[in-house]
Amino acid sequence: MKRYCIYAFFIFILFDLVAQNQNPTAKVLLDSARQIGFSDISKSKQLFEKAKKEQPKGSEFYYYILMIEAGFYDDLGEFDIANALSDSLINQSKFKRYQGLGLKERGIIASKKNEVDVAIVSLKEAIEIFEEIEDPIEVATCLKVLGNTLFFSENLGEARAYYKRSAKISLDAGDPIATGLAYNNISRTFEDSKYLDSAIYYNNKIFKLLEKEKDYRGELNFMVYLNDADYQSRKGNFQKAKISIDSSFKIAQEFKIPAMLGAVHQVNAANLKLEENYAASLAEAEKAMEIFQQNNQPNYYKQTLYIAQEGAAKIKDFERAYHLLLEYQTINDSINVIEVDKNLKDLRIKYEAAEKELKIVEQQAEIAQKENQRKTLFMMSIALGLLALLGFLFFRQRQKTQKQEIVSLKNEKENVALRSLMAGEEKERSRIAKELHDGLGGVLAAAKMHLSKMKGSNDEASQKAMDLLDTASKESRRISHNLLPETLLKKGLDAALQDFINSINESGLLRAEYQSIHLKDDLPQPLQLSVYRIIQELINNIIKHSEATQALVQIQQEPSKLTVTVEDNGKGFAHESTSKGIGLRNIESRLSLLKGKLEIDSEEKTGTSVYIELELEK
Repeated sequence: MKRYCIYAFFIFILFDLVAQNQNPTAKVLLDSARQIGFSDISKSKQLFEKAKKEQPKGSEFYYYILMIEAGFYDDLGEFDIANALSDSLINQSKFKRYQGLGLKERGIIASKKNEVDVAIVSLKEAIEIFEEIEDPIEVATCLKVLGNTLFFSENLGEARAYYKRSAKISLDAGDPIATGLAYNNISRTFEDSKYLDSAIYYNNKIFKLLEKEKDYRGELNFMVYLNDADYQSRKGNFQKAKISIDSSFKIAQEFKIPAMLGAVHQVNAANLKLEENYAASLAEAEKAMEIFQQNNQPNYYKQTLYIAQEGAAKIKDFERAYHLLLEYQTINDSINVIEVDKNLKDLRIKYEAAEKELKIVEQQAEIAQKENQRKTLFMMSIALGLLALLGFLFFRQRQKTQKQEIVSLKNEKENVALRSLMAGEEKERSRIAKELHDGLGGVLAAAKMHLSKMKGSNDEASQKAMDLLDTASKESRRISHNLLPETLLKKGLDAALQDFINSINESGLLRAEYQSIHLKDDLPQPLQLSVYRIIQELINNIIKHSEATQALVQIQQEPSKLTVTVEDNGKGFAHESTSKGIGLRNIESRLSLLKGKLEIDSEEKTGTSVYIELELEK
């Protein structure tokens, strides 16, 4: 059973926007509601209602109040009210930002309720709006929630890809806290014990960010301590895990958010199970279950049920274990039934909406006909002015085009030279590979055949010679394959990279993992060969210089681009102060020809992450 940790996915709405036309009384009431929060839920609800009455409907600050209130009811677990408030934000037409925030909140709620399709559609619509209004922080947040949704669906590779995009945008935007939240989620995708070093690597990056943000006190503090408690316990460092559990519990008490307290009890239950303190583990799991049940969080309740039934079974309370496991299976079945009913309801709503839209379209056609007549007269009056302006713009554009053509010719000349150099390099590799295979390989085989026919007194020396010839033959085949990867030519990039990683693992020099997401076989062969050579060079650099024991190669194809990530847990380096070696210069040469982007994230003693992005022709 995987160790799910829900605390990695809380999204809190903590804005300090300065809205226009705000009523001072409404602002005071809203600030009071936010300050009281969960310490007096009834009082907070009353203050939200009073704040809305004081502020005129339709104003920007009115929608700001709705946004904060939706986040409050979301964290409270009252999802129907939170969804209704989100719909009010989505349906208003004056403020694009609040439409996007409403869609984001709907996606967050759907993700928590395991409504995967609703979450994905809502969040992608929100991303389109935030990209349109150029708000990178909100784009990063939506990407993070998309990753959460895929994480709960156990699509860890795709989830990790979204989290990394979110982290990159947040880092570029100069938001260390949003970057830390994304690193936290990346860390949780490595929850499998064999990738625990990668999980710890990303969690330690959060500790470093928080060292620079000493005045910050928020949910990221909570998450990083709870992560550390989980990882330390799985390494057997139970005393260190206990210290981190205590730190996270204190922060959860400060926030007074029920789901955070439930998360602490859930992780502590899992840790106590590892310590083989099964009675205490069951008690902690039951505390977490009670909180999740009261706050309408079925996914988290279901996860904790499994931990509880294991604890009950270990203390030989078999009746309790049986009922817990039965409840776990029943919840699984009920979630599936609810999903089917919801799909039917959605289809009916879409059908009714289509009929209404047809009537609206007919009315709009009549209005449009009259509007077009008026616009025609107006357009004719400005046509002459536009013609004069277009003439001037055409002249300026022609000058600009001539300059661009000169630059393009120069770049093309350089690219032709670079292509010729790379083609010659590949041709020479092919020639050497064939000579190794046909020449040296044949000689070694003949030598082995003649040696086997020789009969002498020194059988031990003969056997040692045979072993050396076998080793030489294998090394010859390996070098030949690296010079000319036949698998790439016959089966494509995906199979060739898998073979390459397998050969690295068999060599014992490095333990490497390879992941491909949506990688197709129809990519142009020159592009496939270039990507193969780049990854080959990066892995060779890791083996030569990094002193790493683990590496991860991930390649993902999207409709318009191809991304490659290569990470290791080696000694790292200070990138700014390190001169570029031949291998890195070769990679940059290939990427300049492919119009690709290269980013290197590395610090001493923390490993290295290389990110490559290539645009694909449509």
